[in-house]
Formats: sequence, C-alpha cells, structure tokens
Amino acid sequence: MEYYNRLNKIKQQSVSRIFYSLLILVAFATPLSLSRWMTTGFLPIYSIHILVFLAAVILFLKRARTPIIVMEVFLVVCSMTIGLGTTITFGISANTASMFMFLLLVTSIRRTKSELLIISGFYLAIVSLIAYLFTDGYLTPRVDYEIALLQPVTWISNLLIMVIAGYAAIDAILKLNEVKLSLLNNISKQKLQIEHLANHDNLTGLLTLRVANDRLKAAINKASRNQEMCFLLFLDLDGFKLINDKYGHDVGDKVIQTVAKRMLAVTRNTDSCCRIGGDEFLIILPGVKDNKIVIKICQRIIEEIVNPIFIGDDKVSVGVSIGGANYPNDANNSDSLKKLSDMRMYKVKETGKNNFSLCD
Repeated sequence: MEYYNRLNKIKQQSVSRIFYSLLILVAFATPLSLSRWMTTGFLPIYSIHILVFLAAVILFLKRARTPIIVMEVFLVVCSMTIGLGTTITFGISANTASMFMFLLLVTSIRRTKSELLIISGFYLAIVSLIAYLFTDGYLTPRVDYEIALLQPVTWISNLLIMVIAGYAAIDAILKLNEVKLSLLNNISKQKLQIEHLANHDNLTGLLTLRVANDRLKAAINKASRNQEMCFLLFLDLDGFKLINDKYGHDVGDKVIQTVAKRMLAVTRNTDSCCRIGGDEFLIILPGVKDNKIVIKICQRIIEEIVNPIFIGDDKVSVGVSIGGANYPNDANNSDSLKKLSDMRMYKVKETGKNNFSLCD
C-alpha cells in the first residue's frame, strides 16, 4: 500500500511538472508566435496560443485548489488543440508529431493502456482526416511552410518545444523509474526477510529443523565425497524447566537466547546450529578429520553454557547434555544420526547430566 501511495504521488507530481513545463513553453512561444502576425496576418492558431496561455496562467494561480485530474485534462486538450491547430494551419509539421508525443507522455502517466489507445487514436484519426482534406484539395496551408522555415521565430519555437517537452518527458520517466527501482529493492528486502523468517528460529535466529535437515544431508554427501567425517550433536539444557517455572517464560526466553549466542561463539563458521524447539538444539559439524576437534567443541560448549546468566537482578545457571554421532562410523544417513545422537544425549542425562557422549 505504501508503494502504491508513493507511486500515485509521484505520478501526480509528474503531471504537475509537465503542466509547469507547458506554462513555461507557452509563456515563451506565444509572444514568438504573435510576432509573425504582421507577416502572416491573423491566423486561428494565434487564438489557440493566447487561450492556452491564459488558461495555463489561471490554473497556475489556482493550482493549490485545482484537482490533478483538471490539470491532466487541460494538458490533453492543449496537446490536441495546438497539434491539430498547427496541422490545419501549416499542414503536417514537426508540431504535429511533437504534440502527439507530448499527448502520449501526459496520458501514459496516470491513464490505463485502453484510455491511452483511445485518446491517441482520436488524435491520429483527426490528423488522418486533415491529411485527407489537404490531399484532396479541401484544405490548403494558410502559410507557406517554406517561407515559415526562413523565419528565425519558427526555429526558435520548435526548439523550445523540443527542449521543454523533452525535459518534461525525461524528468517524468526518471521519477517513475526511481519509484520502480525502490519497489524492486523493497521486494528484494521483503523476500530476504521472508526467507530468513522461514529458515530461522524467531527467538534465537538459529536455523530451523527443516534447514538443519538439508544441511545435514549436504554434509553427509560432502563427507562421502571427501572421505571425511560429519558429526551431529544433540543438545538438551539441564535445569531449564526449573528456571522457566520459577521466573517465567520471559526469563526463560532470554536464557535460550543467551545459550544460542554462546553456542555460536564456540562453534566454527562452517558449523550449523539449529533450535529444534523448547530447550533442544542440534549442531552439525561437517568436514571433521579428527574426533579431537569435536571433543574440544563439546567441552567449550559446556564451559560456556554453565557460566551464570544475569537477567536484571536475577542470576541463573543451566547445564547441557550432549549426545553425538558421526557419519560414516556410527550411521550412514541423517535419520539414523539423529536417533543415535538423541539416545546418547539421554544417556548423559541419566548418568549425571552436563556432559557429552560421542560413543556407546
């Protein structure tokens, strides 16, 4: 919703900028156009220029109370009137095409594709009718365009149209592209956030069980290729239920978060830490060549976790029981590794807790 509101605001600002560009254009072009009055005589196109200029000034003075749709309609009518008026006066000319492009620019900002086709189709139909009237002799140019080309004012007015209308087009396109780029960035960020939420535990930021299962299978495959070991550690906190019951879930959550941080601090960058739920965790240790590495990690985990945890004025402590199993010596698939490490973890709990077991 925020993006659409911002996009709509940018579109309104683009229409306003184009209106100001038209105001500047007619402010310069109208006197230049009228300067040809003495050589060409009064032409209907001069009336159109004067009316457009006066209407633009009135809208500018009342711009604070003028709905954006009124400005948009005004720009469409002006584009058609000036373009078609110039075509009737001189025949097909650069203004016929430039006003058509100006019309497309205005209508493409806030109108639908169907509305754009209808409006542009109407303009082209009128131009086609004028072309028919010229080619069949019903209309003749009011001014010889070859003579008009020799007058500096013709070139100046056309250059003004090209510069100002071109600037308005570039400005509108750049602003819209800026919003679209912002949207793509927001979508990318939201996608990353969604992926993070789907793959990580909300409380601790550790991996979810689903991701851990994928990591474990990948670690087993890598160990098989490289002829090395892959360890799975199953961890369960000791004494956590007592803390939860005594101090409440808020303190319990902070204990879990602290334990997760301590686990991450003592494991390797290549290891994967996962929270299964409650006070249970998994740690995947890929690329192990020597059991001593795993023993050292288990010892450091226990040493870190048993350290007191200070939460406000409260000081609490938990222990941890760890059971481990490895591929390929203990099991040859992920499910068997999980079952065996779980069994060894419970055996630690039964024989004193706050320790680890990597074998039966």
